[in-house]
Amino acid sequence: MQQKKKRRGLLGTLLLTAILVTAVFAYTNSITGLSAPAVAADTSVVGGFTAGGIDWVSAAGKTAEEQYASLTEGVKRAADLVAVAKLTLLVEPLNSLVDHPGCFLASCVDGLKLVREINLPHVRLLFDIYHEQVMRGNVIRTLTEAAPYVSVFHVADNPGRNDPGTGEIDYPNVYKAIQKTGYTGYIGMEYHPLGTPLASFTKAVNGLRAALTA
Repeated sequence: MQQKKKRRGLLGTLLLTAILVTAVFAYTNSITGLSAPAVAADTSVVGGFTAGGIDWVSAAGKTAEEQYASLTEGVKRAADLVAVAKLTLLVEPLNSLVDHPGCFLASCVDGLKLVREINLPHVRLLFDIYHEQVMRGNVIRTLTEAAPYVSVFHVADNPGRNDPGTGEIDYPNVYKAIQKTGYTGYIGMEYHPLGTPLASFTKAVNGLRAALTA
């Protein structure tokens, strides 16, 4: 059964991503006092790998331009399938410097370019703040430009991909920048918690709430 995703204010659309943070959704409302849906009608894709990593050197005899054209065609075909299912396809760039060596689509700058060129309402960007910080920095400038095309932000700090507030990213300012764009989509806490997952998630959500209500 598909659950229709409602547009809410930023504080009302927290989404706990359970891949890395293992706290249970059932606890979310009691922690935050919010009512975000536990299921979103989205599915994500990544850009595949090359032999040349971040330099986009040719892989399997293909130039960077040919690989990009192949990626574009692949996303368009996938978009046709998810449209039938009434889903939204989220393109997620992954950093190639630390976690995903050789990943072709490694920056949200390039992900935004792809989404804009495809220009379909059900093809959107998944903006992972950690991955973008690793690759390029300039997170606030990039997310401000990308926000109209973003359906989900992922949160983790750098280095370590740990709890927000444990690394170099100024998350209060990042959250305020997201809010300033008028964004009303999801924010996912996707990181390796340094402590107890539930306590870590509670602290991360409280940090978000504090930044947006300051």
